Amino acid sequence: MNMNFTRFLRSFALILSGCALAQSPNLEMAKITGDGNPTGNGPATSATITLLKNSNNPTGNTFSTYSPDLTATYAISNSQYVPTTTFTNSSVVIGLDTAGVPGYGPMNSYGAPANNNFTSSGSTAGNGIDVLNNYGIKFLVLTQPLRTNNISTSGAYYMADLTITFNRAVNNPIIHLGGLGGYVNTLGFASGLELTGSNIALSNLLLERVSGNSPAGITVSGKQIYNSSTYIYADGVNSGSGSIRVKGNGITSLKFLVFIRGDGYMTDPINWATYDTDGDAFTMGISVLESDLQVTKTVNNANPTIGSNVIFAVTAKNNGPSNNTGVRVNDLLPSGYTYVSHTASTGNSSYVPGTGIWTIGNLADGATSTLSVSAKVKATGNYTNTATISGDNGDFNINNNRATAQIFDPLDSDTDGYMDNVDLDSDNDGILDSNEGRCVTPVKSGSWTSSGNQATGAAGVGISFNSTPISGSTSNSYTPTGAFANATNFWQSTGIMGSPSLEFEYFWDTSPEGGTTPASTDAGTRQVTVTFASPVNRVLLNVDRLGGYGISSSNYYSNSAEFSLTTANVLMRKLSGNSQFIVNNNKFFRDPNVNLGTAIPSAEATTGITGTAAGTIELKKNDGTAFTSLTFTVTGVGVEGTGADGLEMIFEVCKDQDTDGDGIPDYLDLNSDNDGCSDSNEYYNNATSAASGQQFGQTGGAIAPVKADGTVNLPAATYSSSTGGNVTVATTASINSQPTDKSVNSGSTTTFSVGASSENSTSFASGMPVYGTPGNNNSNLTYQWQVSSNGGSTWTNISNGGVYSGATTNTITITGATVGINNYQYRAKITVKNNICTSLTSQAAKLNILLSLDSDGDGIPDDIDLDNDNDGILNTDEMYCDQNTAPNGAFPVSTGPATTPAFTNQLLFFDWSGVTLSGAATYPIVKTVVHNGVTYTASISNFAGANLISSKNLTYGGPSQMVGRYYDLGGTFQAAFKNTANTSTATSFKVTISAKKGTIEYPVNVVVFDAETTNSAQNEQVKFVVDGNGSPFALLEQTGTGSIGTNITGVGTNTITYVNTQSSNVNALYTTQGYSPSVTVSTVVNSSQQGIGFGVRLYCDTDNDGDPNFLDLDSDGDGCPDAGEGGRKFPNTSFATAIGFLGTQVPNKNLGNTVDANGIPIIASPTGQTIGDSKNAAVNSCICYNDANTTGTALPTNHGITLLKRAGAGNGNWPMIRTGAHTALESNTKGFVITRIPTSGLSNIVDPVDGMMVYDTTAKCLKIYNGFTWSCFTEPTCP
Repeated sequence: MNMNFTRFLRSFALILSGCALAQSPNLEMAKITGDGNPTGNGPATSATITLLKNSNNPTGNTFSTYSPDLTATYAISNSQYVPTTTFTNSSVVIGLDTAGVPGYGPMNSYGAPANNNFTSSGSTAGNGIDVLNNYGIKFLVLTQPLRTNNISTSGAYYMADLTITFNRAVNNPIIHLGGLGGYVNTLGFASGLELTGSNIALSNLLLERVSGNSPAGITVSGKQIYNSSTYIYADGVNSGSGSIRVKGNGITSLKFLVFIRGDGYMTDPINWATYDTDGDAFTMGISVLESDLQVTKTVNNANPTIGSNVIFAVTAKNNGPSNNTGVRVNDLLPSGYTYVSHTASTGNSSYVPGTGIWTIGNLADGATSTLSVSAKVKATGNYTNTATISGDNGDFNINNNRATAQIFDPLDSDTDGYMDNVDLDSDNDGILDSNEGRCVTPVKSGSWTSSGNQATGAAGVGISFNSTPISGSTSNSYTPTGAFANATNFWQSTGIMGSPSLEFEYFWDTSPEGGTTPASTDAGTRQVTVTFASPVNRVLLNVDRLGGYGISSSNYYSNSAEFSLTTANVLMRKLSGNSQFIVNNNKFFRDPNVNLGTAIPSAEATTGITGTAAGTIELKKNDGTAFTSLTFTVTGVGVEGTGADGLEMIFEVCKDQDTDGDGIPDYLDLNSDNDGCSDSNEYYNNATSAASGQQFGQTGGAIAPVKADGTVNLPAATYSSSTGGNVTVATTASINSQPTDKSVNSGSTTTFSVGASSENSTSFASGMPVYGTPGNNNSNLTYQWQVSSNGGSTWTNISNGGVYSGATTNTITITGATVGINNYQYRAKITVKNNICTSLTSQAAKLNILLSLDSDGDGIPDDIDLDNDNDGILNTDEMYCDQNTAPNGAFPVSTGPATTPAFTNQLLFFDWSGVTLSGAATYPIVKTVVHNGVTYTASISNFAGANLISSKNLTYGGPSQMVGRYYDLGGTFQAAFKNTANTSTATSFKVTISAKKGTIEYPVNVVVFDAETTNSAQNEQVKFVVDGNGSPFALLEQTGTGSIGTNITGVGTNTITYVNTQSSNVNALYTTQGYSPSVTVSTVVNSSQQGIGFGVRLYCDTDNDGDPNFLDLDSDGDGCPDAGEGGRKFPNTSFATAIGFLGTQVPNKNLGNTVDANGIPIIASPTGQTIGDSKNAAVNSCICYNDANTTGTALPTNHGITLLKRAGAGNGNWPMIRTGAHTALESNTKGFVITRIPTSGLSNIVDPVDGMMVYDTTAKCLKIYNGFTWSCFTEPTCP
């Protein structure tokens, strides 16, 4: 085989470019034991080389493996010819075209290159490469295909593609080519490369010749590299050897077109076939600079106070493998701090406070530089001071290029100048934080259980630790319970050592490549979510045994699981830990890619670099509010190793008391139970201690004065309370029923009532109290009734005494109401014991004192007058009787009653057909019935509770004592109400009934009754309460054969209660009487139903004129006053003209207004007269139908007309001597002639008197004036 063996290029170790340091380590191609580089022979089309660190570059060769590995993979593809002499079918091969030739060898393998032909990365031209110790890939570009195809030697021919791939991005790699060119006889030839592709745009890449054996031997033109010599002869004379830099950053791939050409020395066209050439053999190596720059940052006081100084310490380190130049750190102070001074490491480094740029310049492999900056705290708040590092060389590990120091300026929530961490009252509400549940000692987690991806434990609250995949091939396995066994306490609390822990192993790669392959090559990611069963305010995450290692050759290198916090608004800072425990902003991990030495590293945390990482992290929100979960993304950093990290965690949880669950802890919450009343007011039981949202004793957002311990410096802030429990119990109150206007007769008793309820709650949702359906809980309420005498302009608290009682209850009673308090208004002020701020004021209700009606004008009010029309007949004799016409169209009938009904023809009912009483109905609901010209109106209002529907009196059937058995209206008439279904909800409503004839209002006798059996065994009740203008309940009729006894209580009072109307075989109807009386009806049920009925007992109205007999001067309508038709037959001479509203009636005569104390006319006192014929229209007692009485002892005749000139007792006793007559007529000379006058002339008689007589010439009859009118005298009279 005739060929020119060119040199193989070996990469230099990466050094600090342009640096004049004595040693400039870099990464080069070489060969040492255990480096993993290929030892096999060619031919081949691919090979992967691991670059080694040369720590003695450029003057020596001390090679070692470096972690993480940097590899370069060479791959030949797209061969343009298929040779017959190789085993690869490629015209470009690694090794030679016959088996047994190594593909990786020294740079001087071909063409006799010299050391000074080459330049390693970071070295001056002609230095750094040793052709014997530096290695390269050995390539052969075969010419056999050109011979076979009889191709001319005068051209350049594309043979194949060569792609170089780096396992991570590199900057400015240098390619070393050795022995480029060969000859056979007089034919010289050489291979060349043309850059045709990269992960970086070609326009951003530049090929730069660094050094070479001659300008022609290594020529760079544009994107081509080749040997441009025109005569290549002898053994490598004029062959090309040298170094070319590919200028560009972030390079992961370079693709070259490989070509070959003749050297042009032979001027006559000659084909390759003329010469027995085999090919051009050369070597290619690579060297590159890399520096793993790392910055760390700490602060000497993470909780400073305003005005104090803190010192930020920044350390820049070059973890190698190369020296670096142009190193600088950006470290600008946060906005809350003012620069004071700084100290930087000696040398050329400088720090500019205004920009925060710390210029270091050169930083050698393994070297560190430090900077300390002193700054003054000028504002409260949490600040993150971040430092970033950069340099000229490529940096494969960016995880450690950023470091943060978090400054948690202690929160001053109440802005009183005392930070929360020293403030005993952090919200200035006058209550110590310790009494508001501020967490002081966190609760430590204990043992754990696990299932699948989840582990479960507790630390005062339940904790779930859940790990789920995001990307890549990952897994998570739990022990689950381990223990912190380290003898050194790296944690914030001394109680952590030896405690149970959550132990698990996280695999970022379940199929690891092993060794020092970078974990980032194919590391997967998982999400870890830590969920707390209830909100927490502060979490201490204690970590142990974080990190592992991989081995390369005999050296161990660190790796770690890296946790990145993604939960919004949660801050993370390192409280304690060893130096390997890195907490940068939102990440924590063990310092990766650290050379741990040749000894097997410890699995425990240590103070040195060889152990794992351990420490404590604090996680909390800036404003101290609560959170319920923490979310991390987890991956692997550093070397691959086993692709896993086994570690342990102990959680310490602080849960501040947060009563209302709004996320604001009670010690920072001015209204901890969110019931509208400030904590200060509830604690001190004083509605003026603090307005809503205000500090103790302040308004307008003012800051309370404080003492040195942060407590409020006001005398009223005693920090002691007997009502402190109210702070955490939410209380609400409401008025369910308002007092209503009352109209009562003067001297009567009435009440005003308010229905209110309150409820306490310790249940909350979304920060708001959760209340149920409050009942009337008067035990938590206080009442104060007030009165206004000026229409509501001013109000005065009422005290018990005089006419008032119950002034501090929900019902005030006015006994003996007088005209003096007419039109007074009354309202209730209601306060809640558990919520001093809640003060409810009811609507105002007016008291109308009826100037008691005195229908007959005798000065005795109707309500105490025994004879309201002064006809001498007592009211009790005239008030009730059976009606002549049915008020409801038909009189009720009985359907199997226990006894005979007594009031069938006296009761009026309202037809409520189709009416439903419910919360959805519109009130009032009104029904009217007109009877005898009187309009009876029933109005229902104030409904609450379970729905009621209209029903017949006999609601559900029932035993014989039920009212419906006695008074059944039949058909569709529905006079009662019943529950729609079984219920346990109480029901109530108010009914008011009035009676009017035109503008005249009459009293009403309201009848109430239980329309369905009530059984005490079922805890049922029906209750009727007179709450306006009604008299105490009186029994109208007992139904059934049992005894009322205790089955119905309250007779004779304003409240009756039906307790048991079933098993006792008893029921009853009760009445209350008044002008527009009101009755409140309520039921108590127990998963059952109830029925309620009411109506009117009608007054007696014989002539159906709408005026009840006891107010009717002519009850039977026969024209004769009742006064003359009563049992005593008072003559019309006893009559007087009626006054009062009775004076409008015709006839308007009664017995006058001279009455006794009971309102009975004196003429009829004291017992009055009986009914007589006053209700019998067939008899008119004012007309006598009897013949003259001449038998027996006749009465004298007291009236006469004589022409005999005699009259009187002394003149013949005439006409008295004539007995048995009403009048006597006497004449002896002529006929008797009565004064004659036409009907039209009667009105001209000025003073007619009773008994005056004339002859009406128009009516042709004798007329007599009876005191009222002139009437024809056609019937006999009664003497």
